[in-house]
Amino acid sequence: MIKRKKVLVLTMSALIFVLISSMIVFWRGKYVVPYNFKVSYINVTSEKIPANFNDVKILFLTDIEYGYLFNEQHISKLKTAINNLDIDIVLFGGDLFDKNYAPVSSDVDILTDLLSSVEAPLGKFAILGDFDFVSETREILVKRILSDSNYELITSEMKLYNNPTGYITLYGDNYGSHTIEQISTETYSIVLLHGTDTYKNLSLSINLVLSGHSHDKQVNFFSKADYKFGRTKNLYRSRGIGLTEFDYRIFSDPELVVIILKSK
Repeated sequence: MIKRKKVLVLTMSALIFVLISSMIVFWRGKYVVPYNFKVSYINVTSEKIPANFNDVKILFLTDIEYGYLFNEQHISKLKTAINNLDIDIVLFGGDLFDKNYAPVSSDVDILTDLLSSVEAPLGKFAILGDFDFVSETREILVKRILSDSNYELITSEMKLYNNPTGYITLYGDNYGSHTIEQISTETYSIVLLHGTDTYKNLSLSINLVLSGHSHDKQVNFFSKADYKFGRTKNLYRSRGIGLTEFDYRIFSDPELVVIILKSK
């Protein structure tokens, strides 16, 4: 009888612990985690990286998805997090607004202010995601915000110089466009994708591939594949910034990725 009581007490205690722990996890996932932007630092080393690009820092951010779930309060925290970073290049991977959100003029001002505030002496570049193509009006608006914030859309091979003697090459593929046909093997190459659906079609000679889109599911109780996975062992899939479909993140912190180039 005493053993049964002990088992019952232990069982009830375990259930209460699990219940309380679950409540804390979901509370943090809704009210804390979406405001805490984790910075992931990645060092990439290659003999193809010119000496004048040694220690150059690239900020990769993607999937802001401003709207009903990710709003001005989040943007304020995001702006502070970004402006605390010392970076040289910015790459934006698409999805400026959430899919079903109808932006108003104040939203345009907020996002233009955010993107414009990022200082990057070697340039700011972007591609478009699937949510940027939900309508022709949305596409035009997103392109205008990016242009007004001094971001250049990557539409083909782009040579990025730090000085006249050395450069790296950027490639970009808007969501679903499948425009990348040939990758240079002579220079260090970075490919910017929104999702990884076109990754399998890319050349094995790519040095670095950056993508987003998946949010790492926003709720993920299992660890994600990190940098150096995929066919070429050089793919990094960011968890992204914003929220879509539901307003919480569990074991999938919003992420800013800083890539530090190292010449060999």
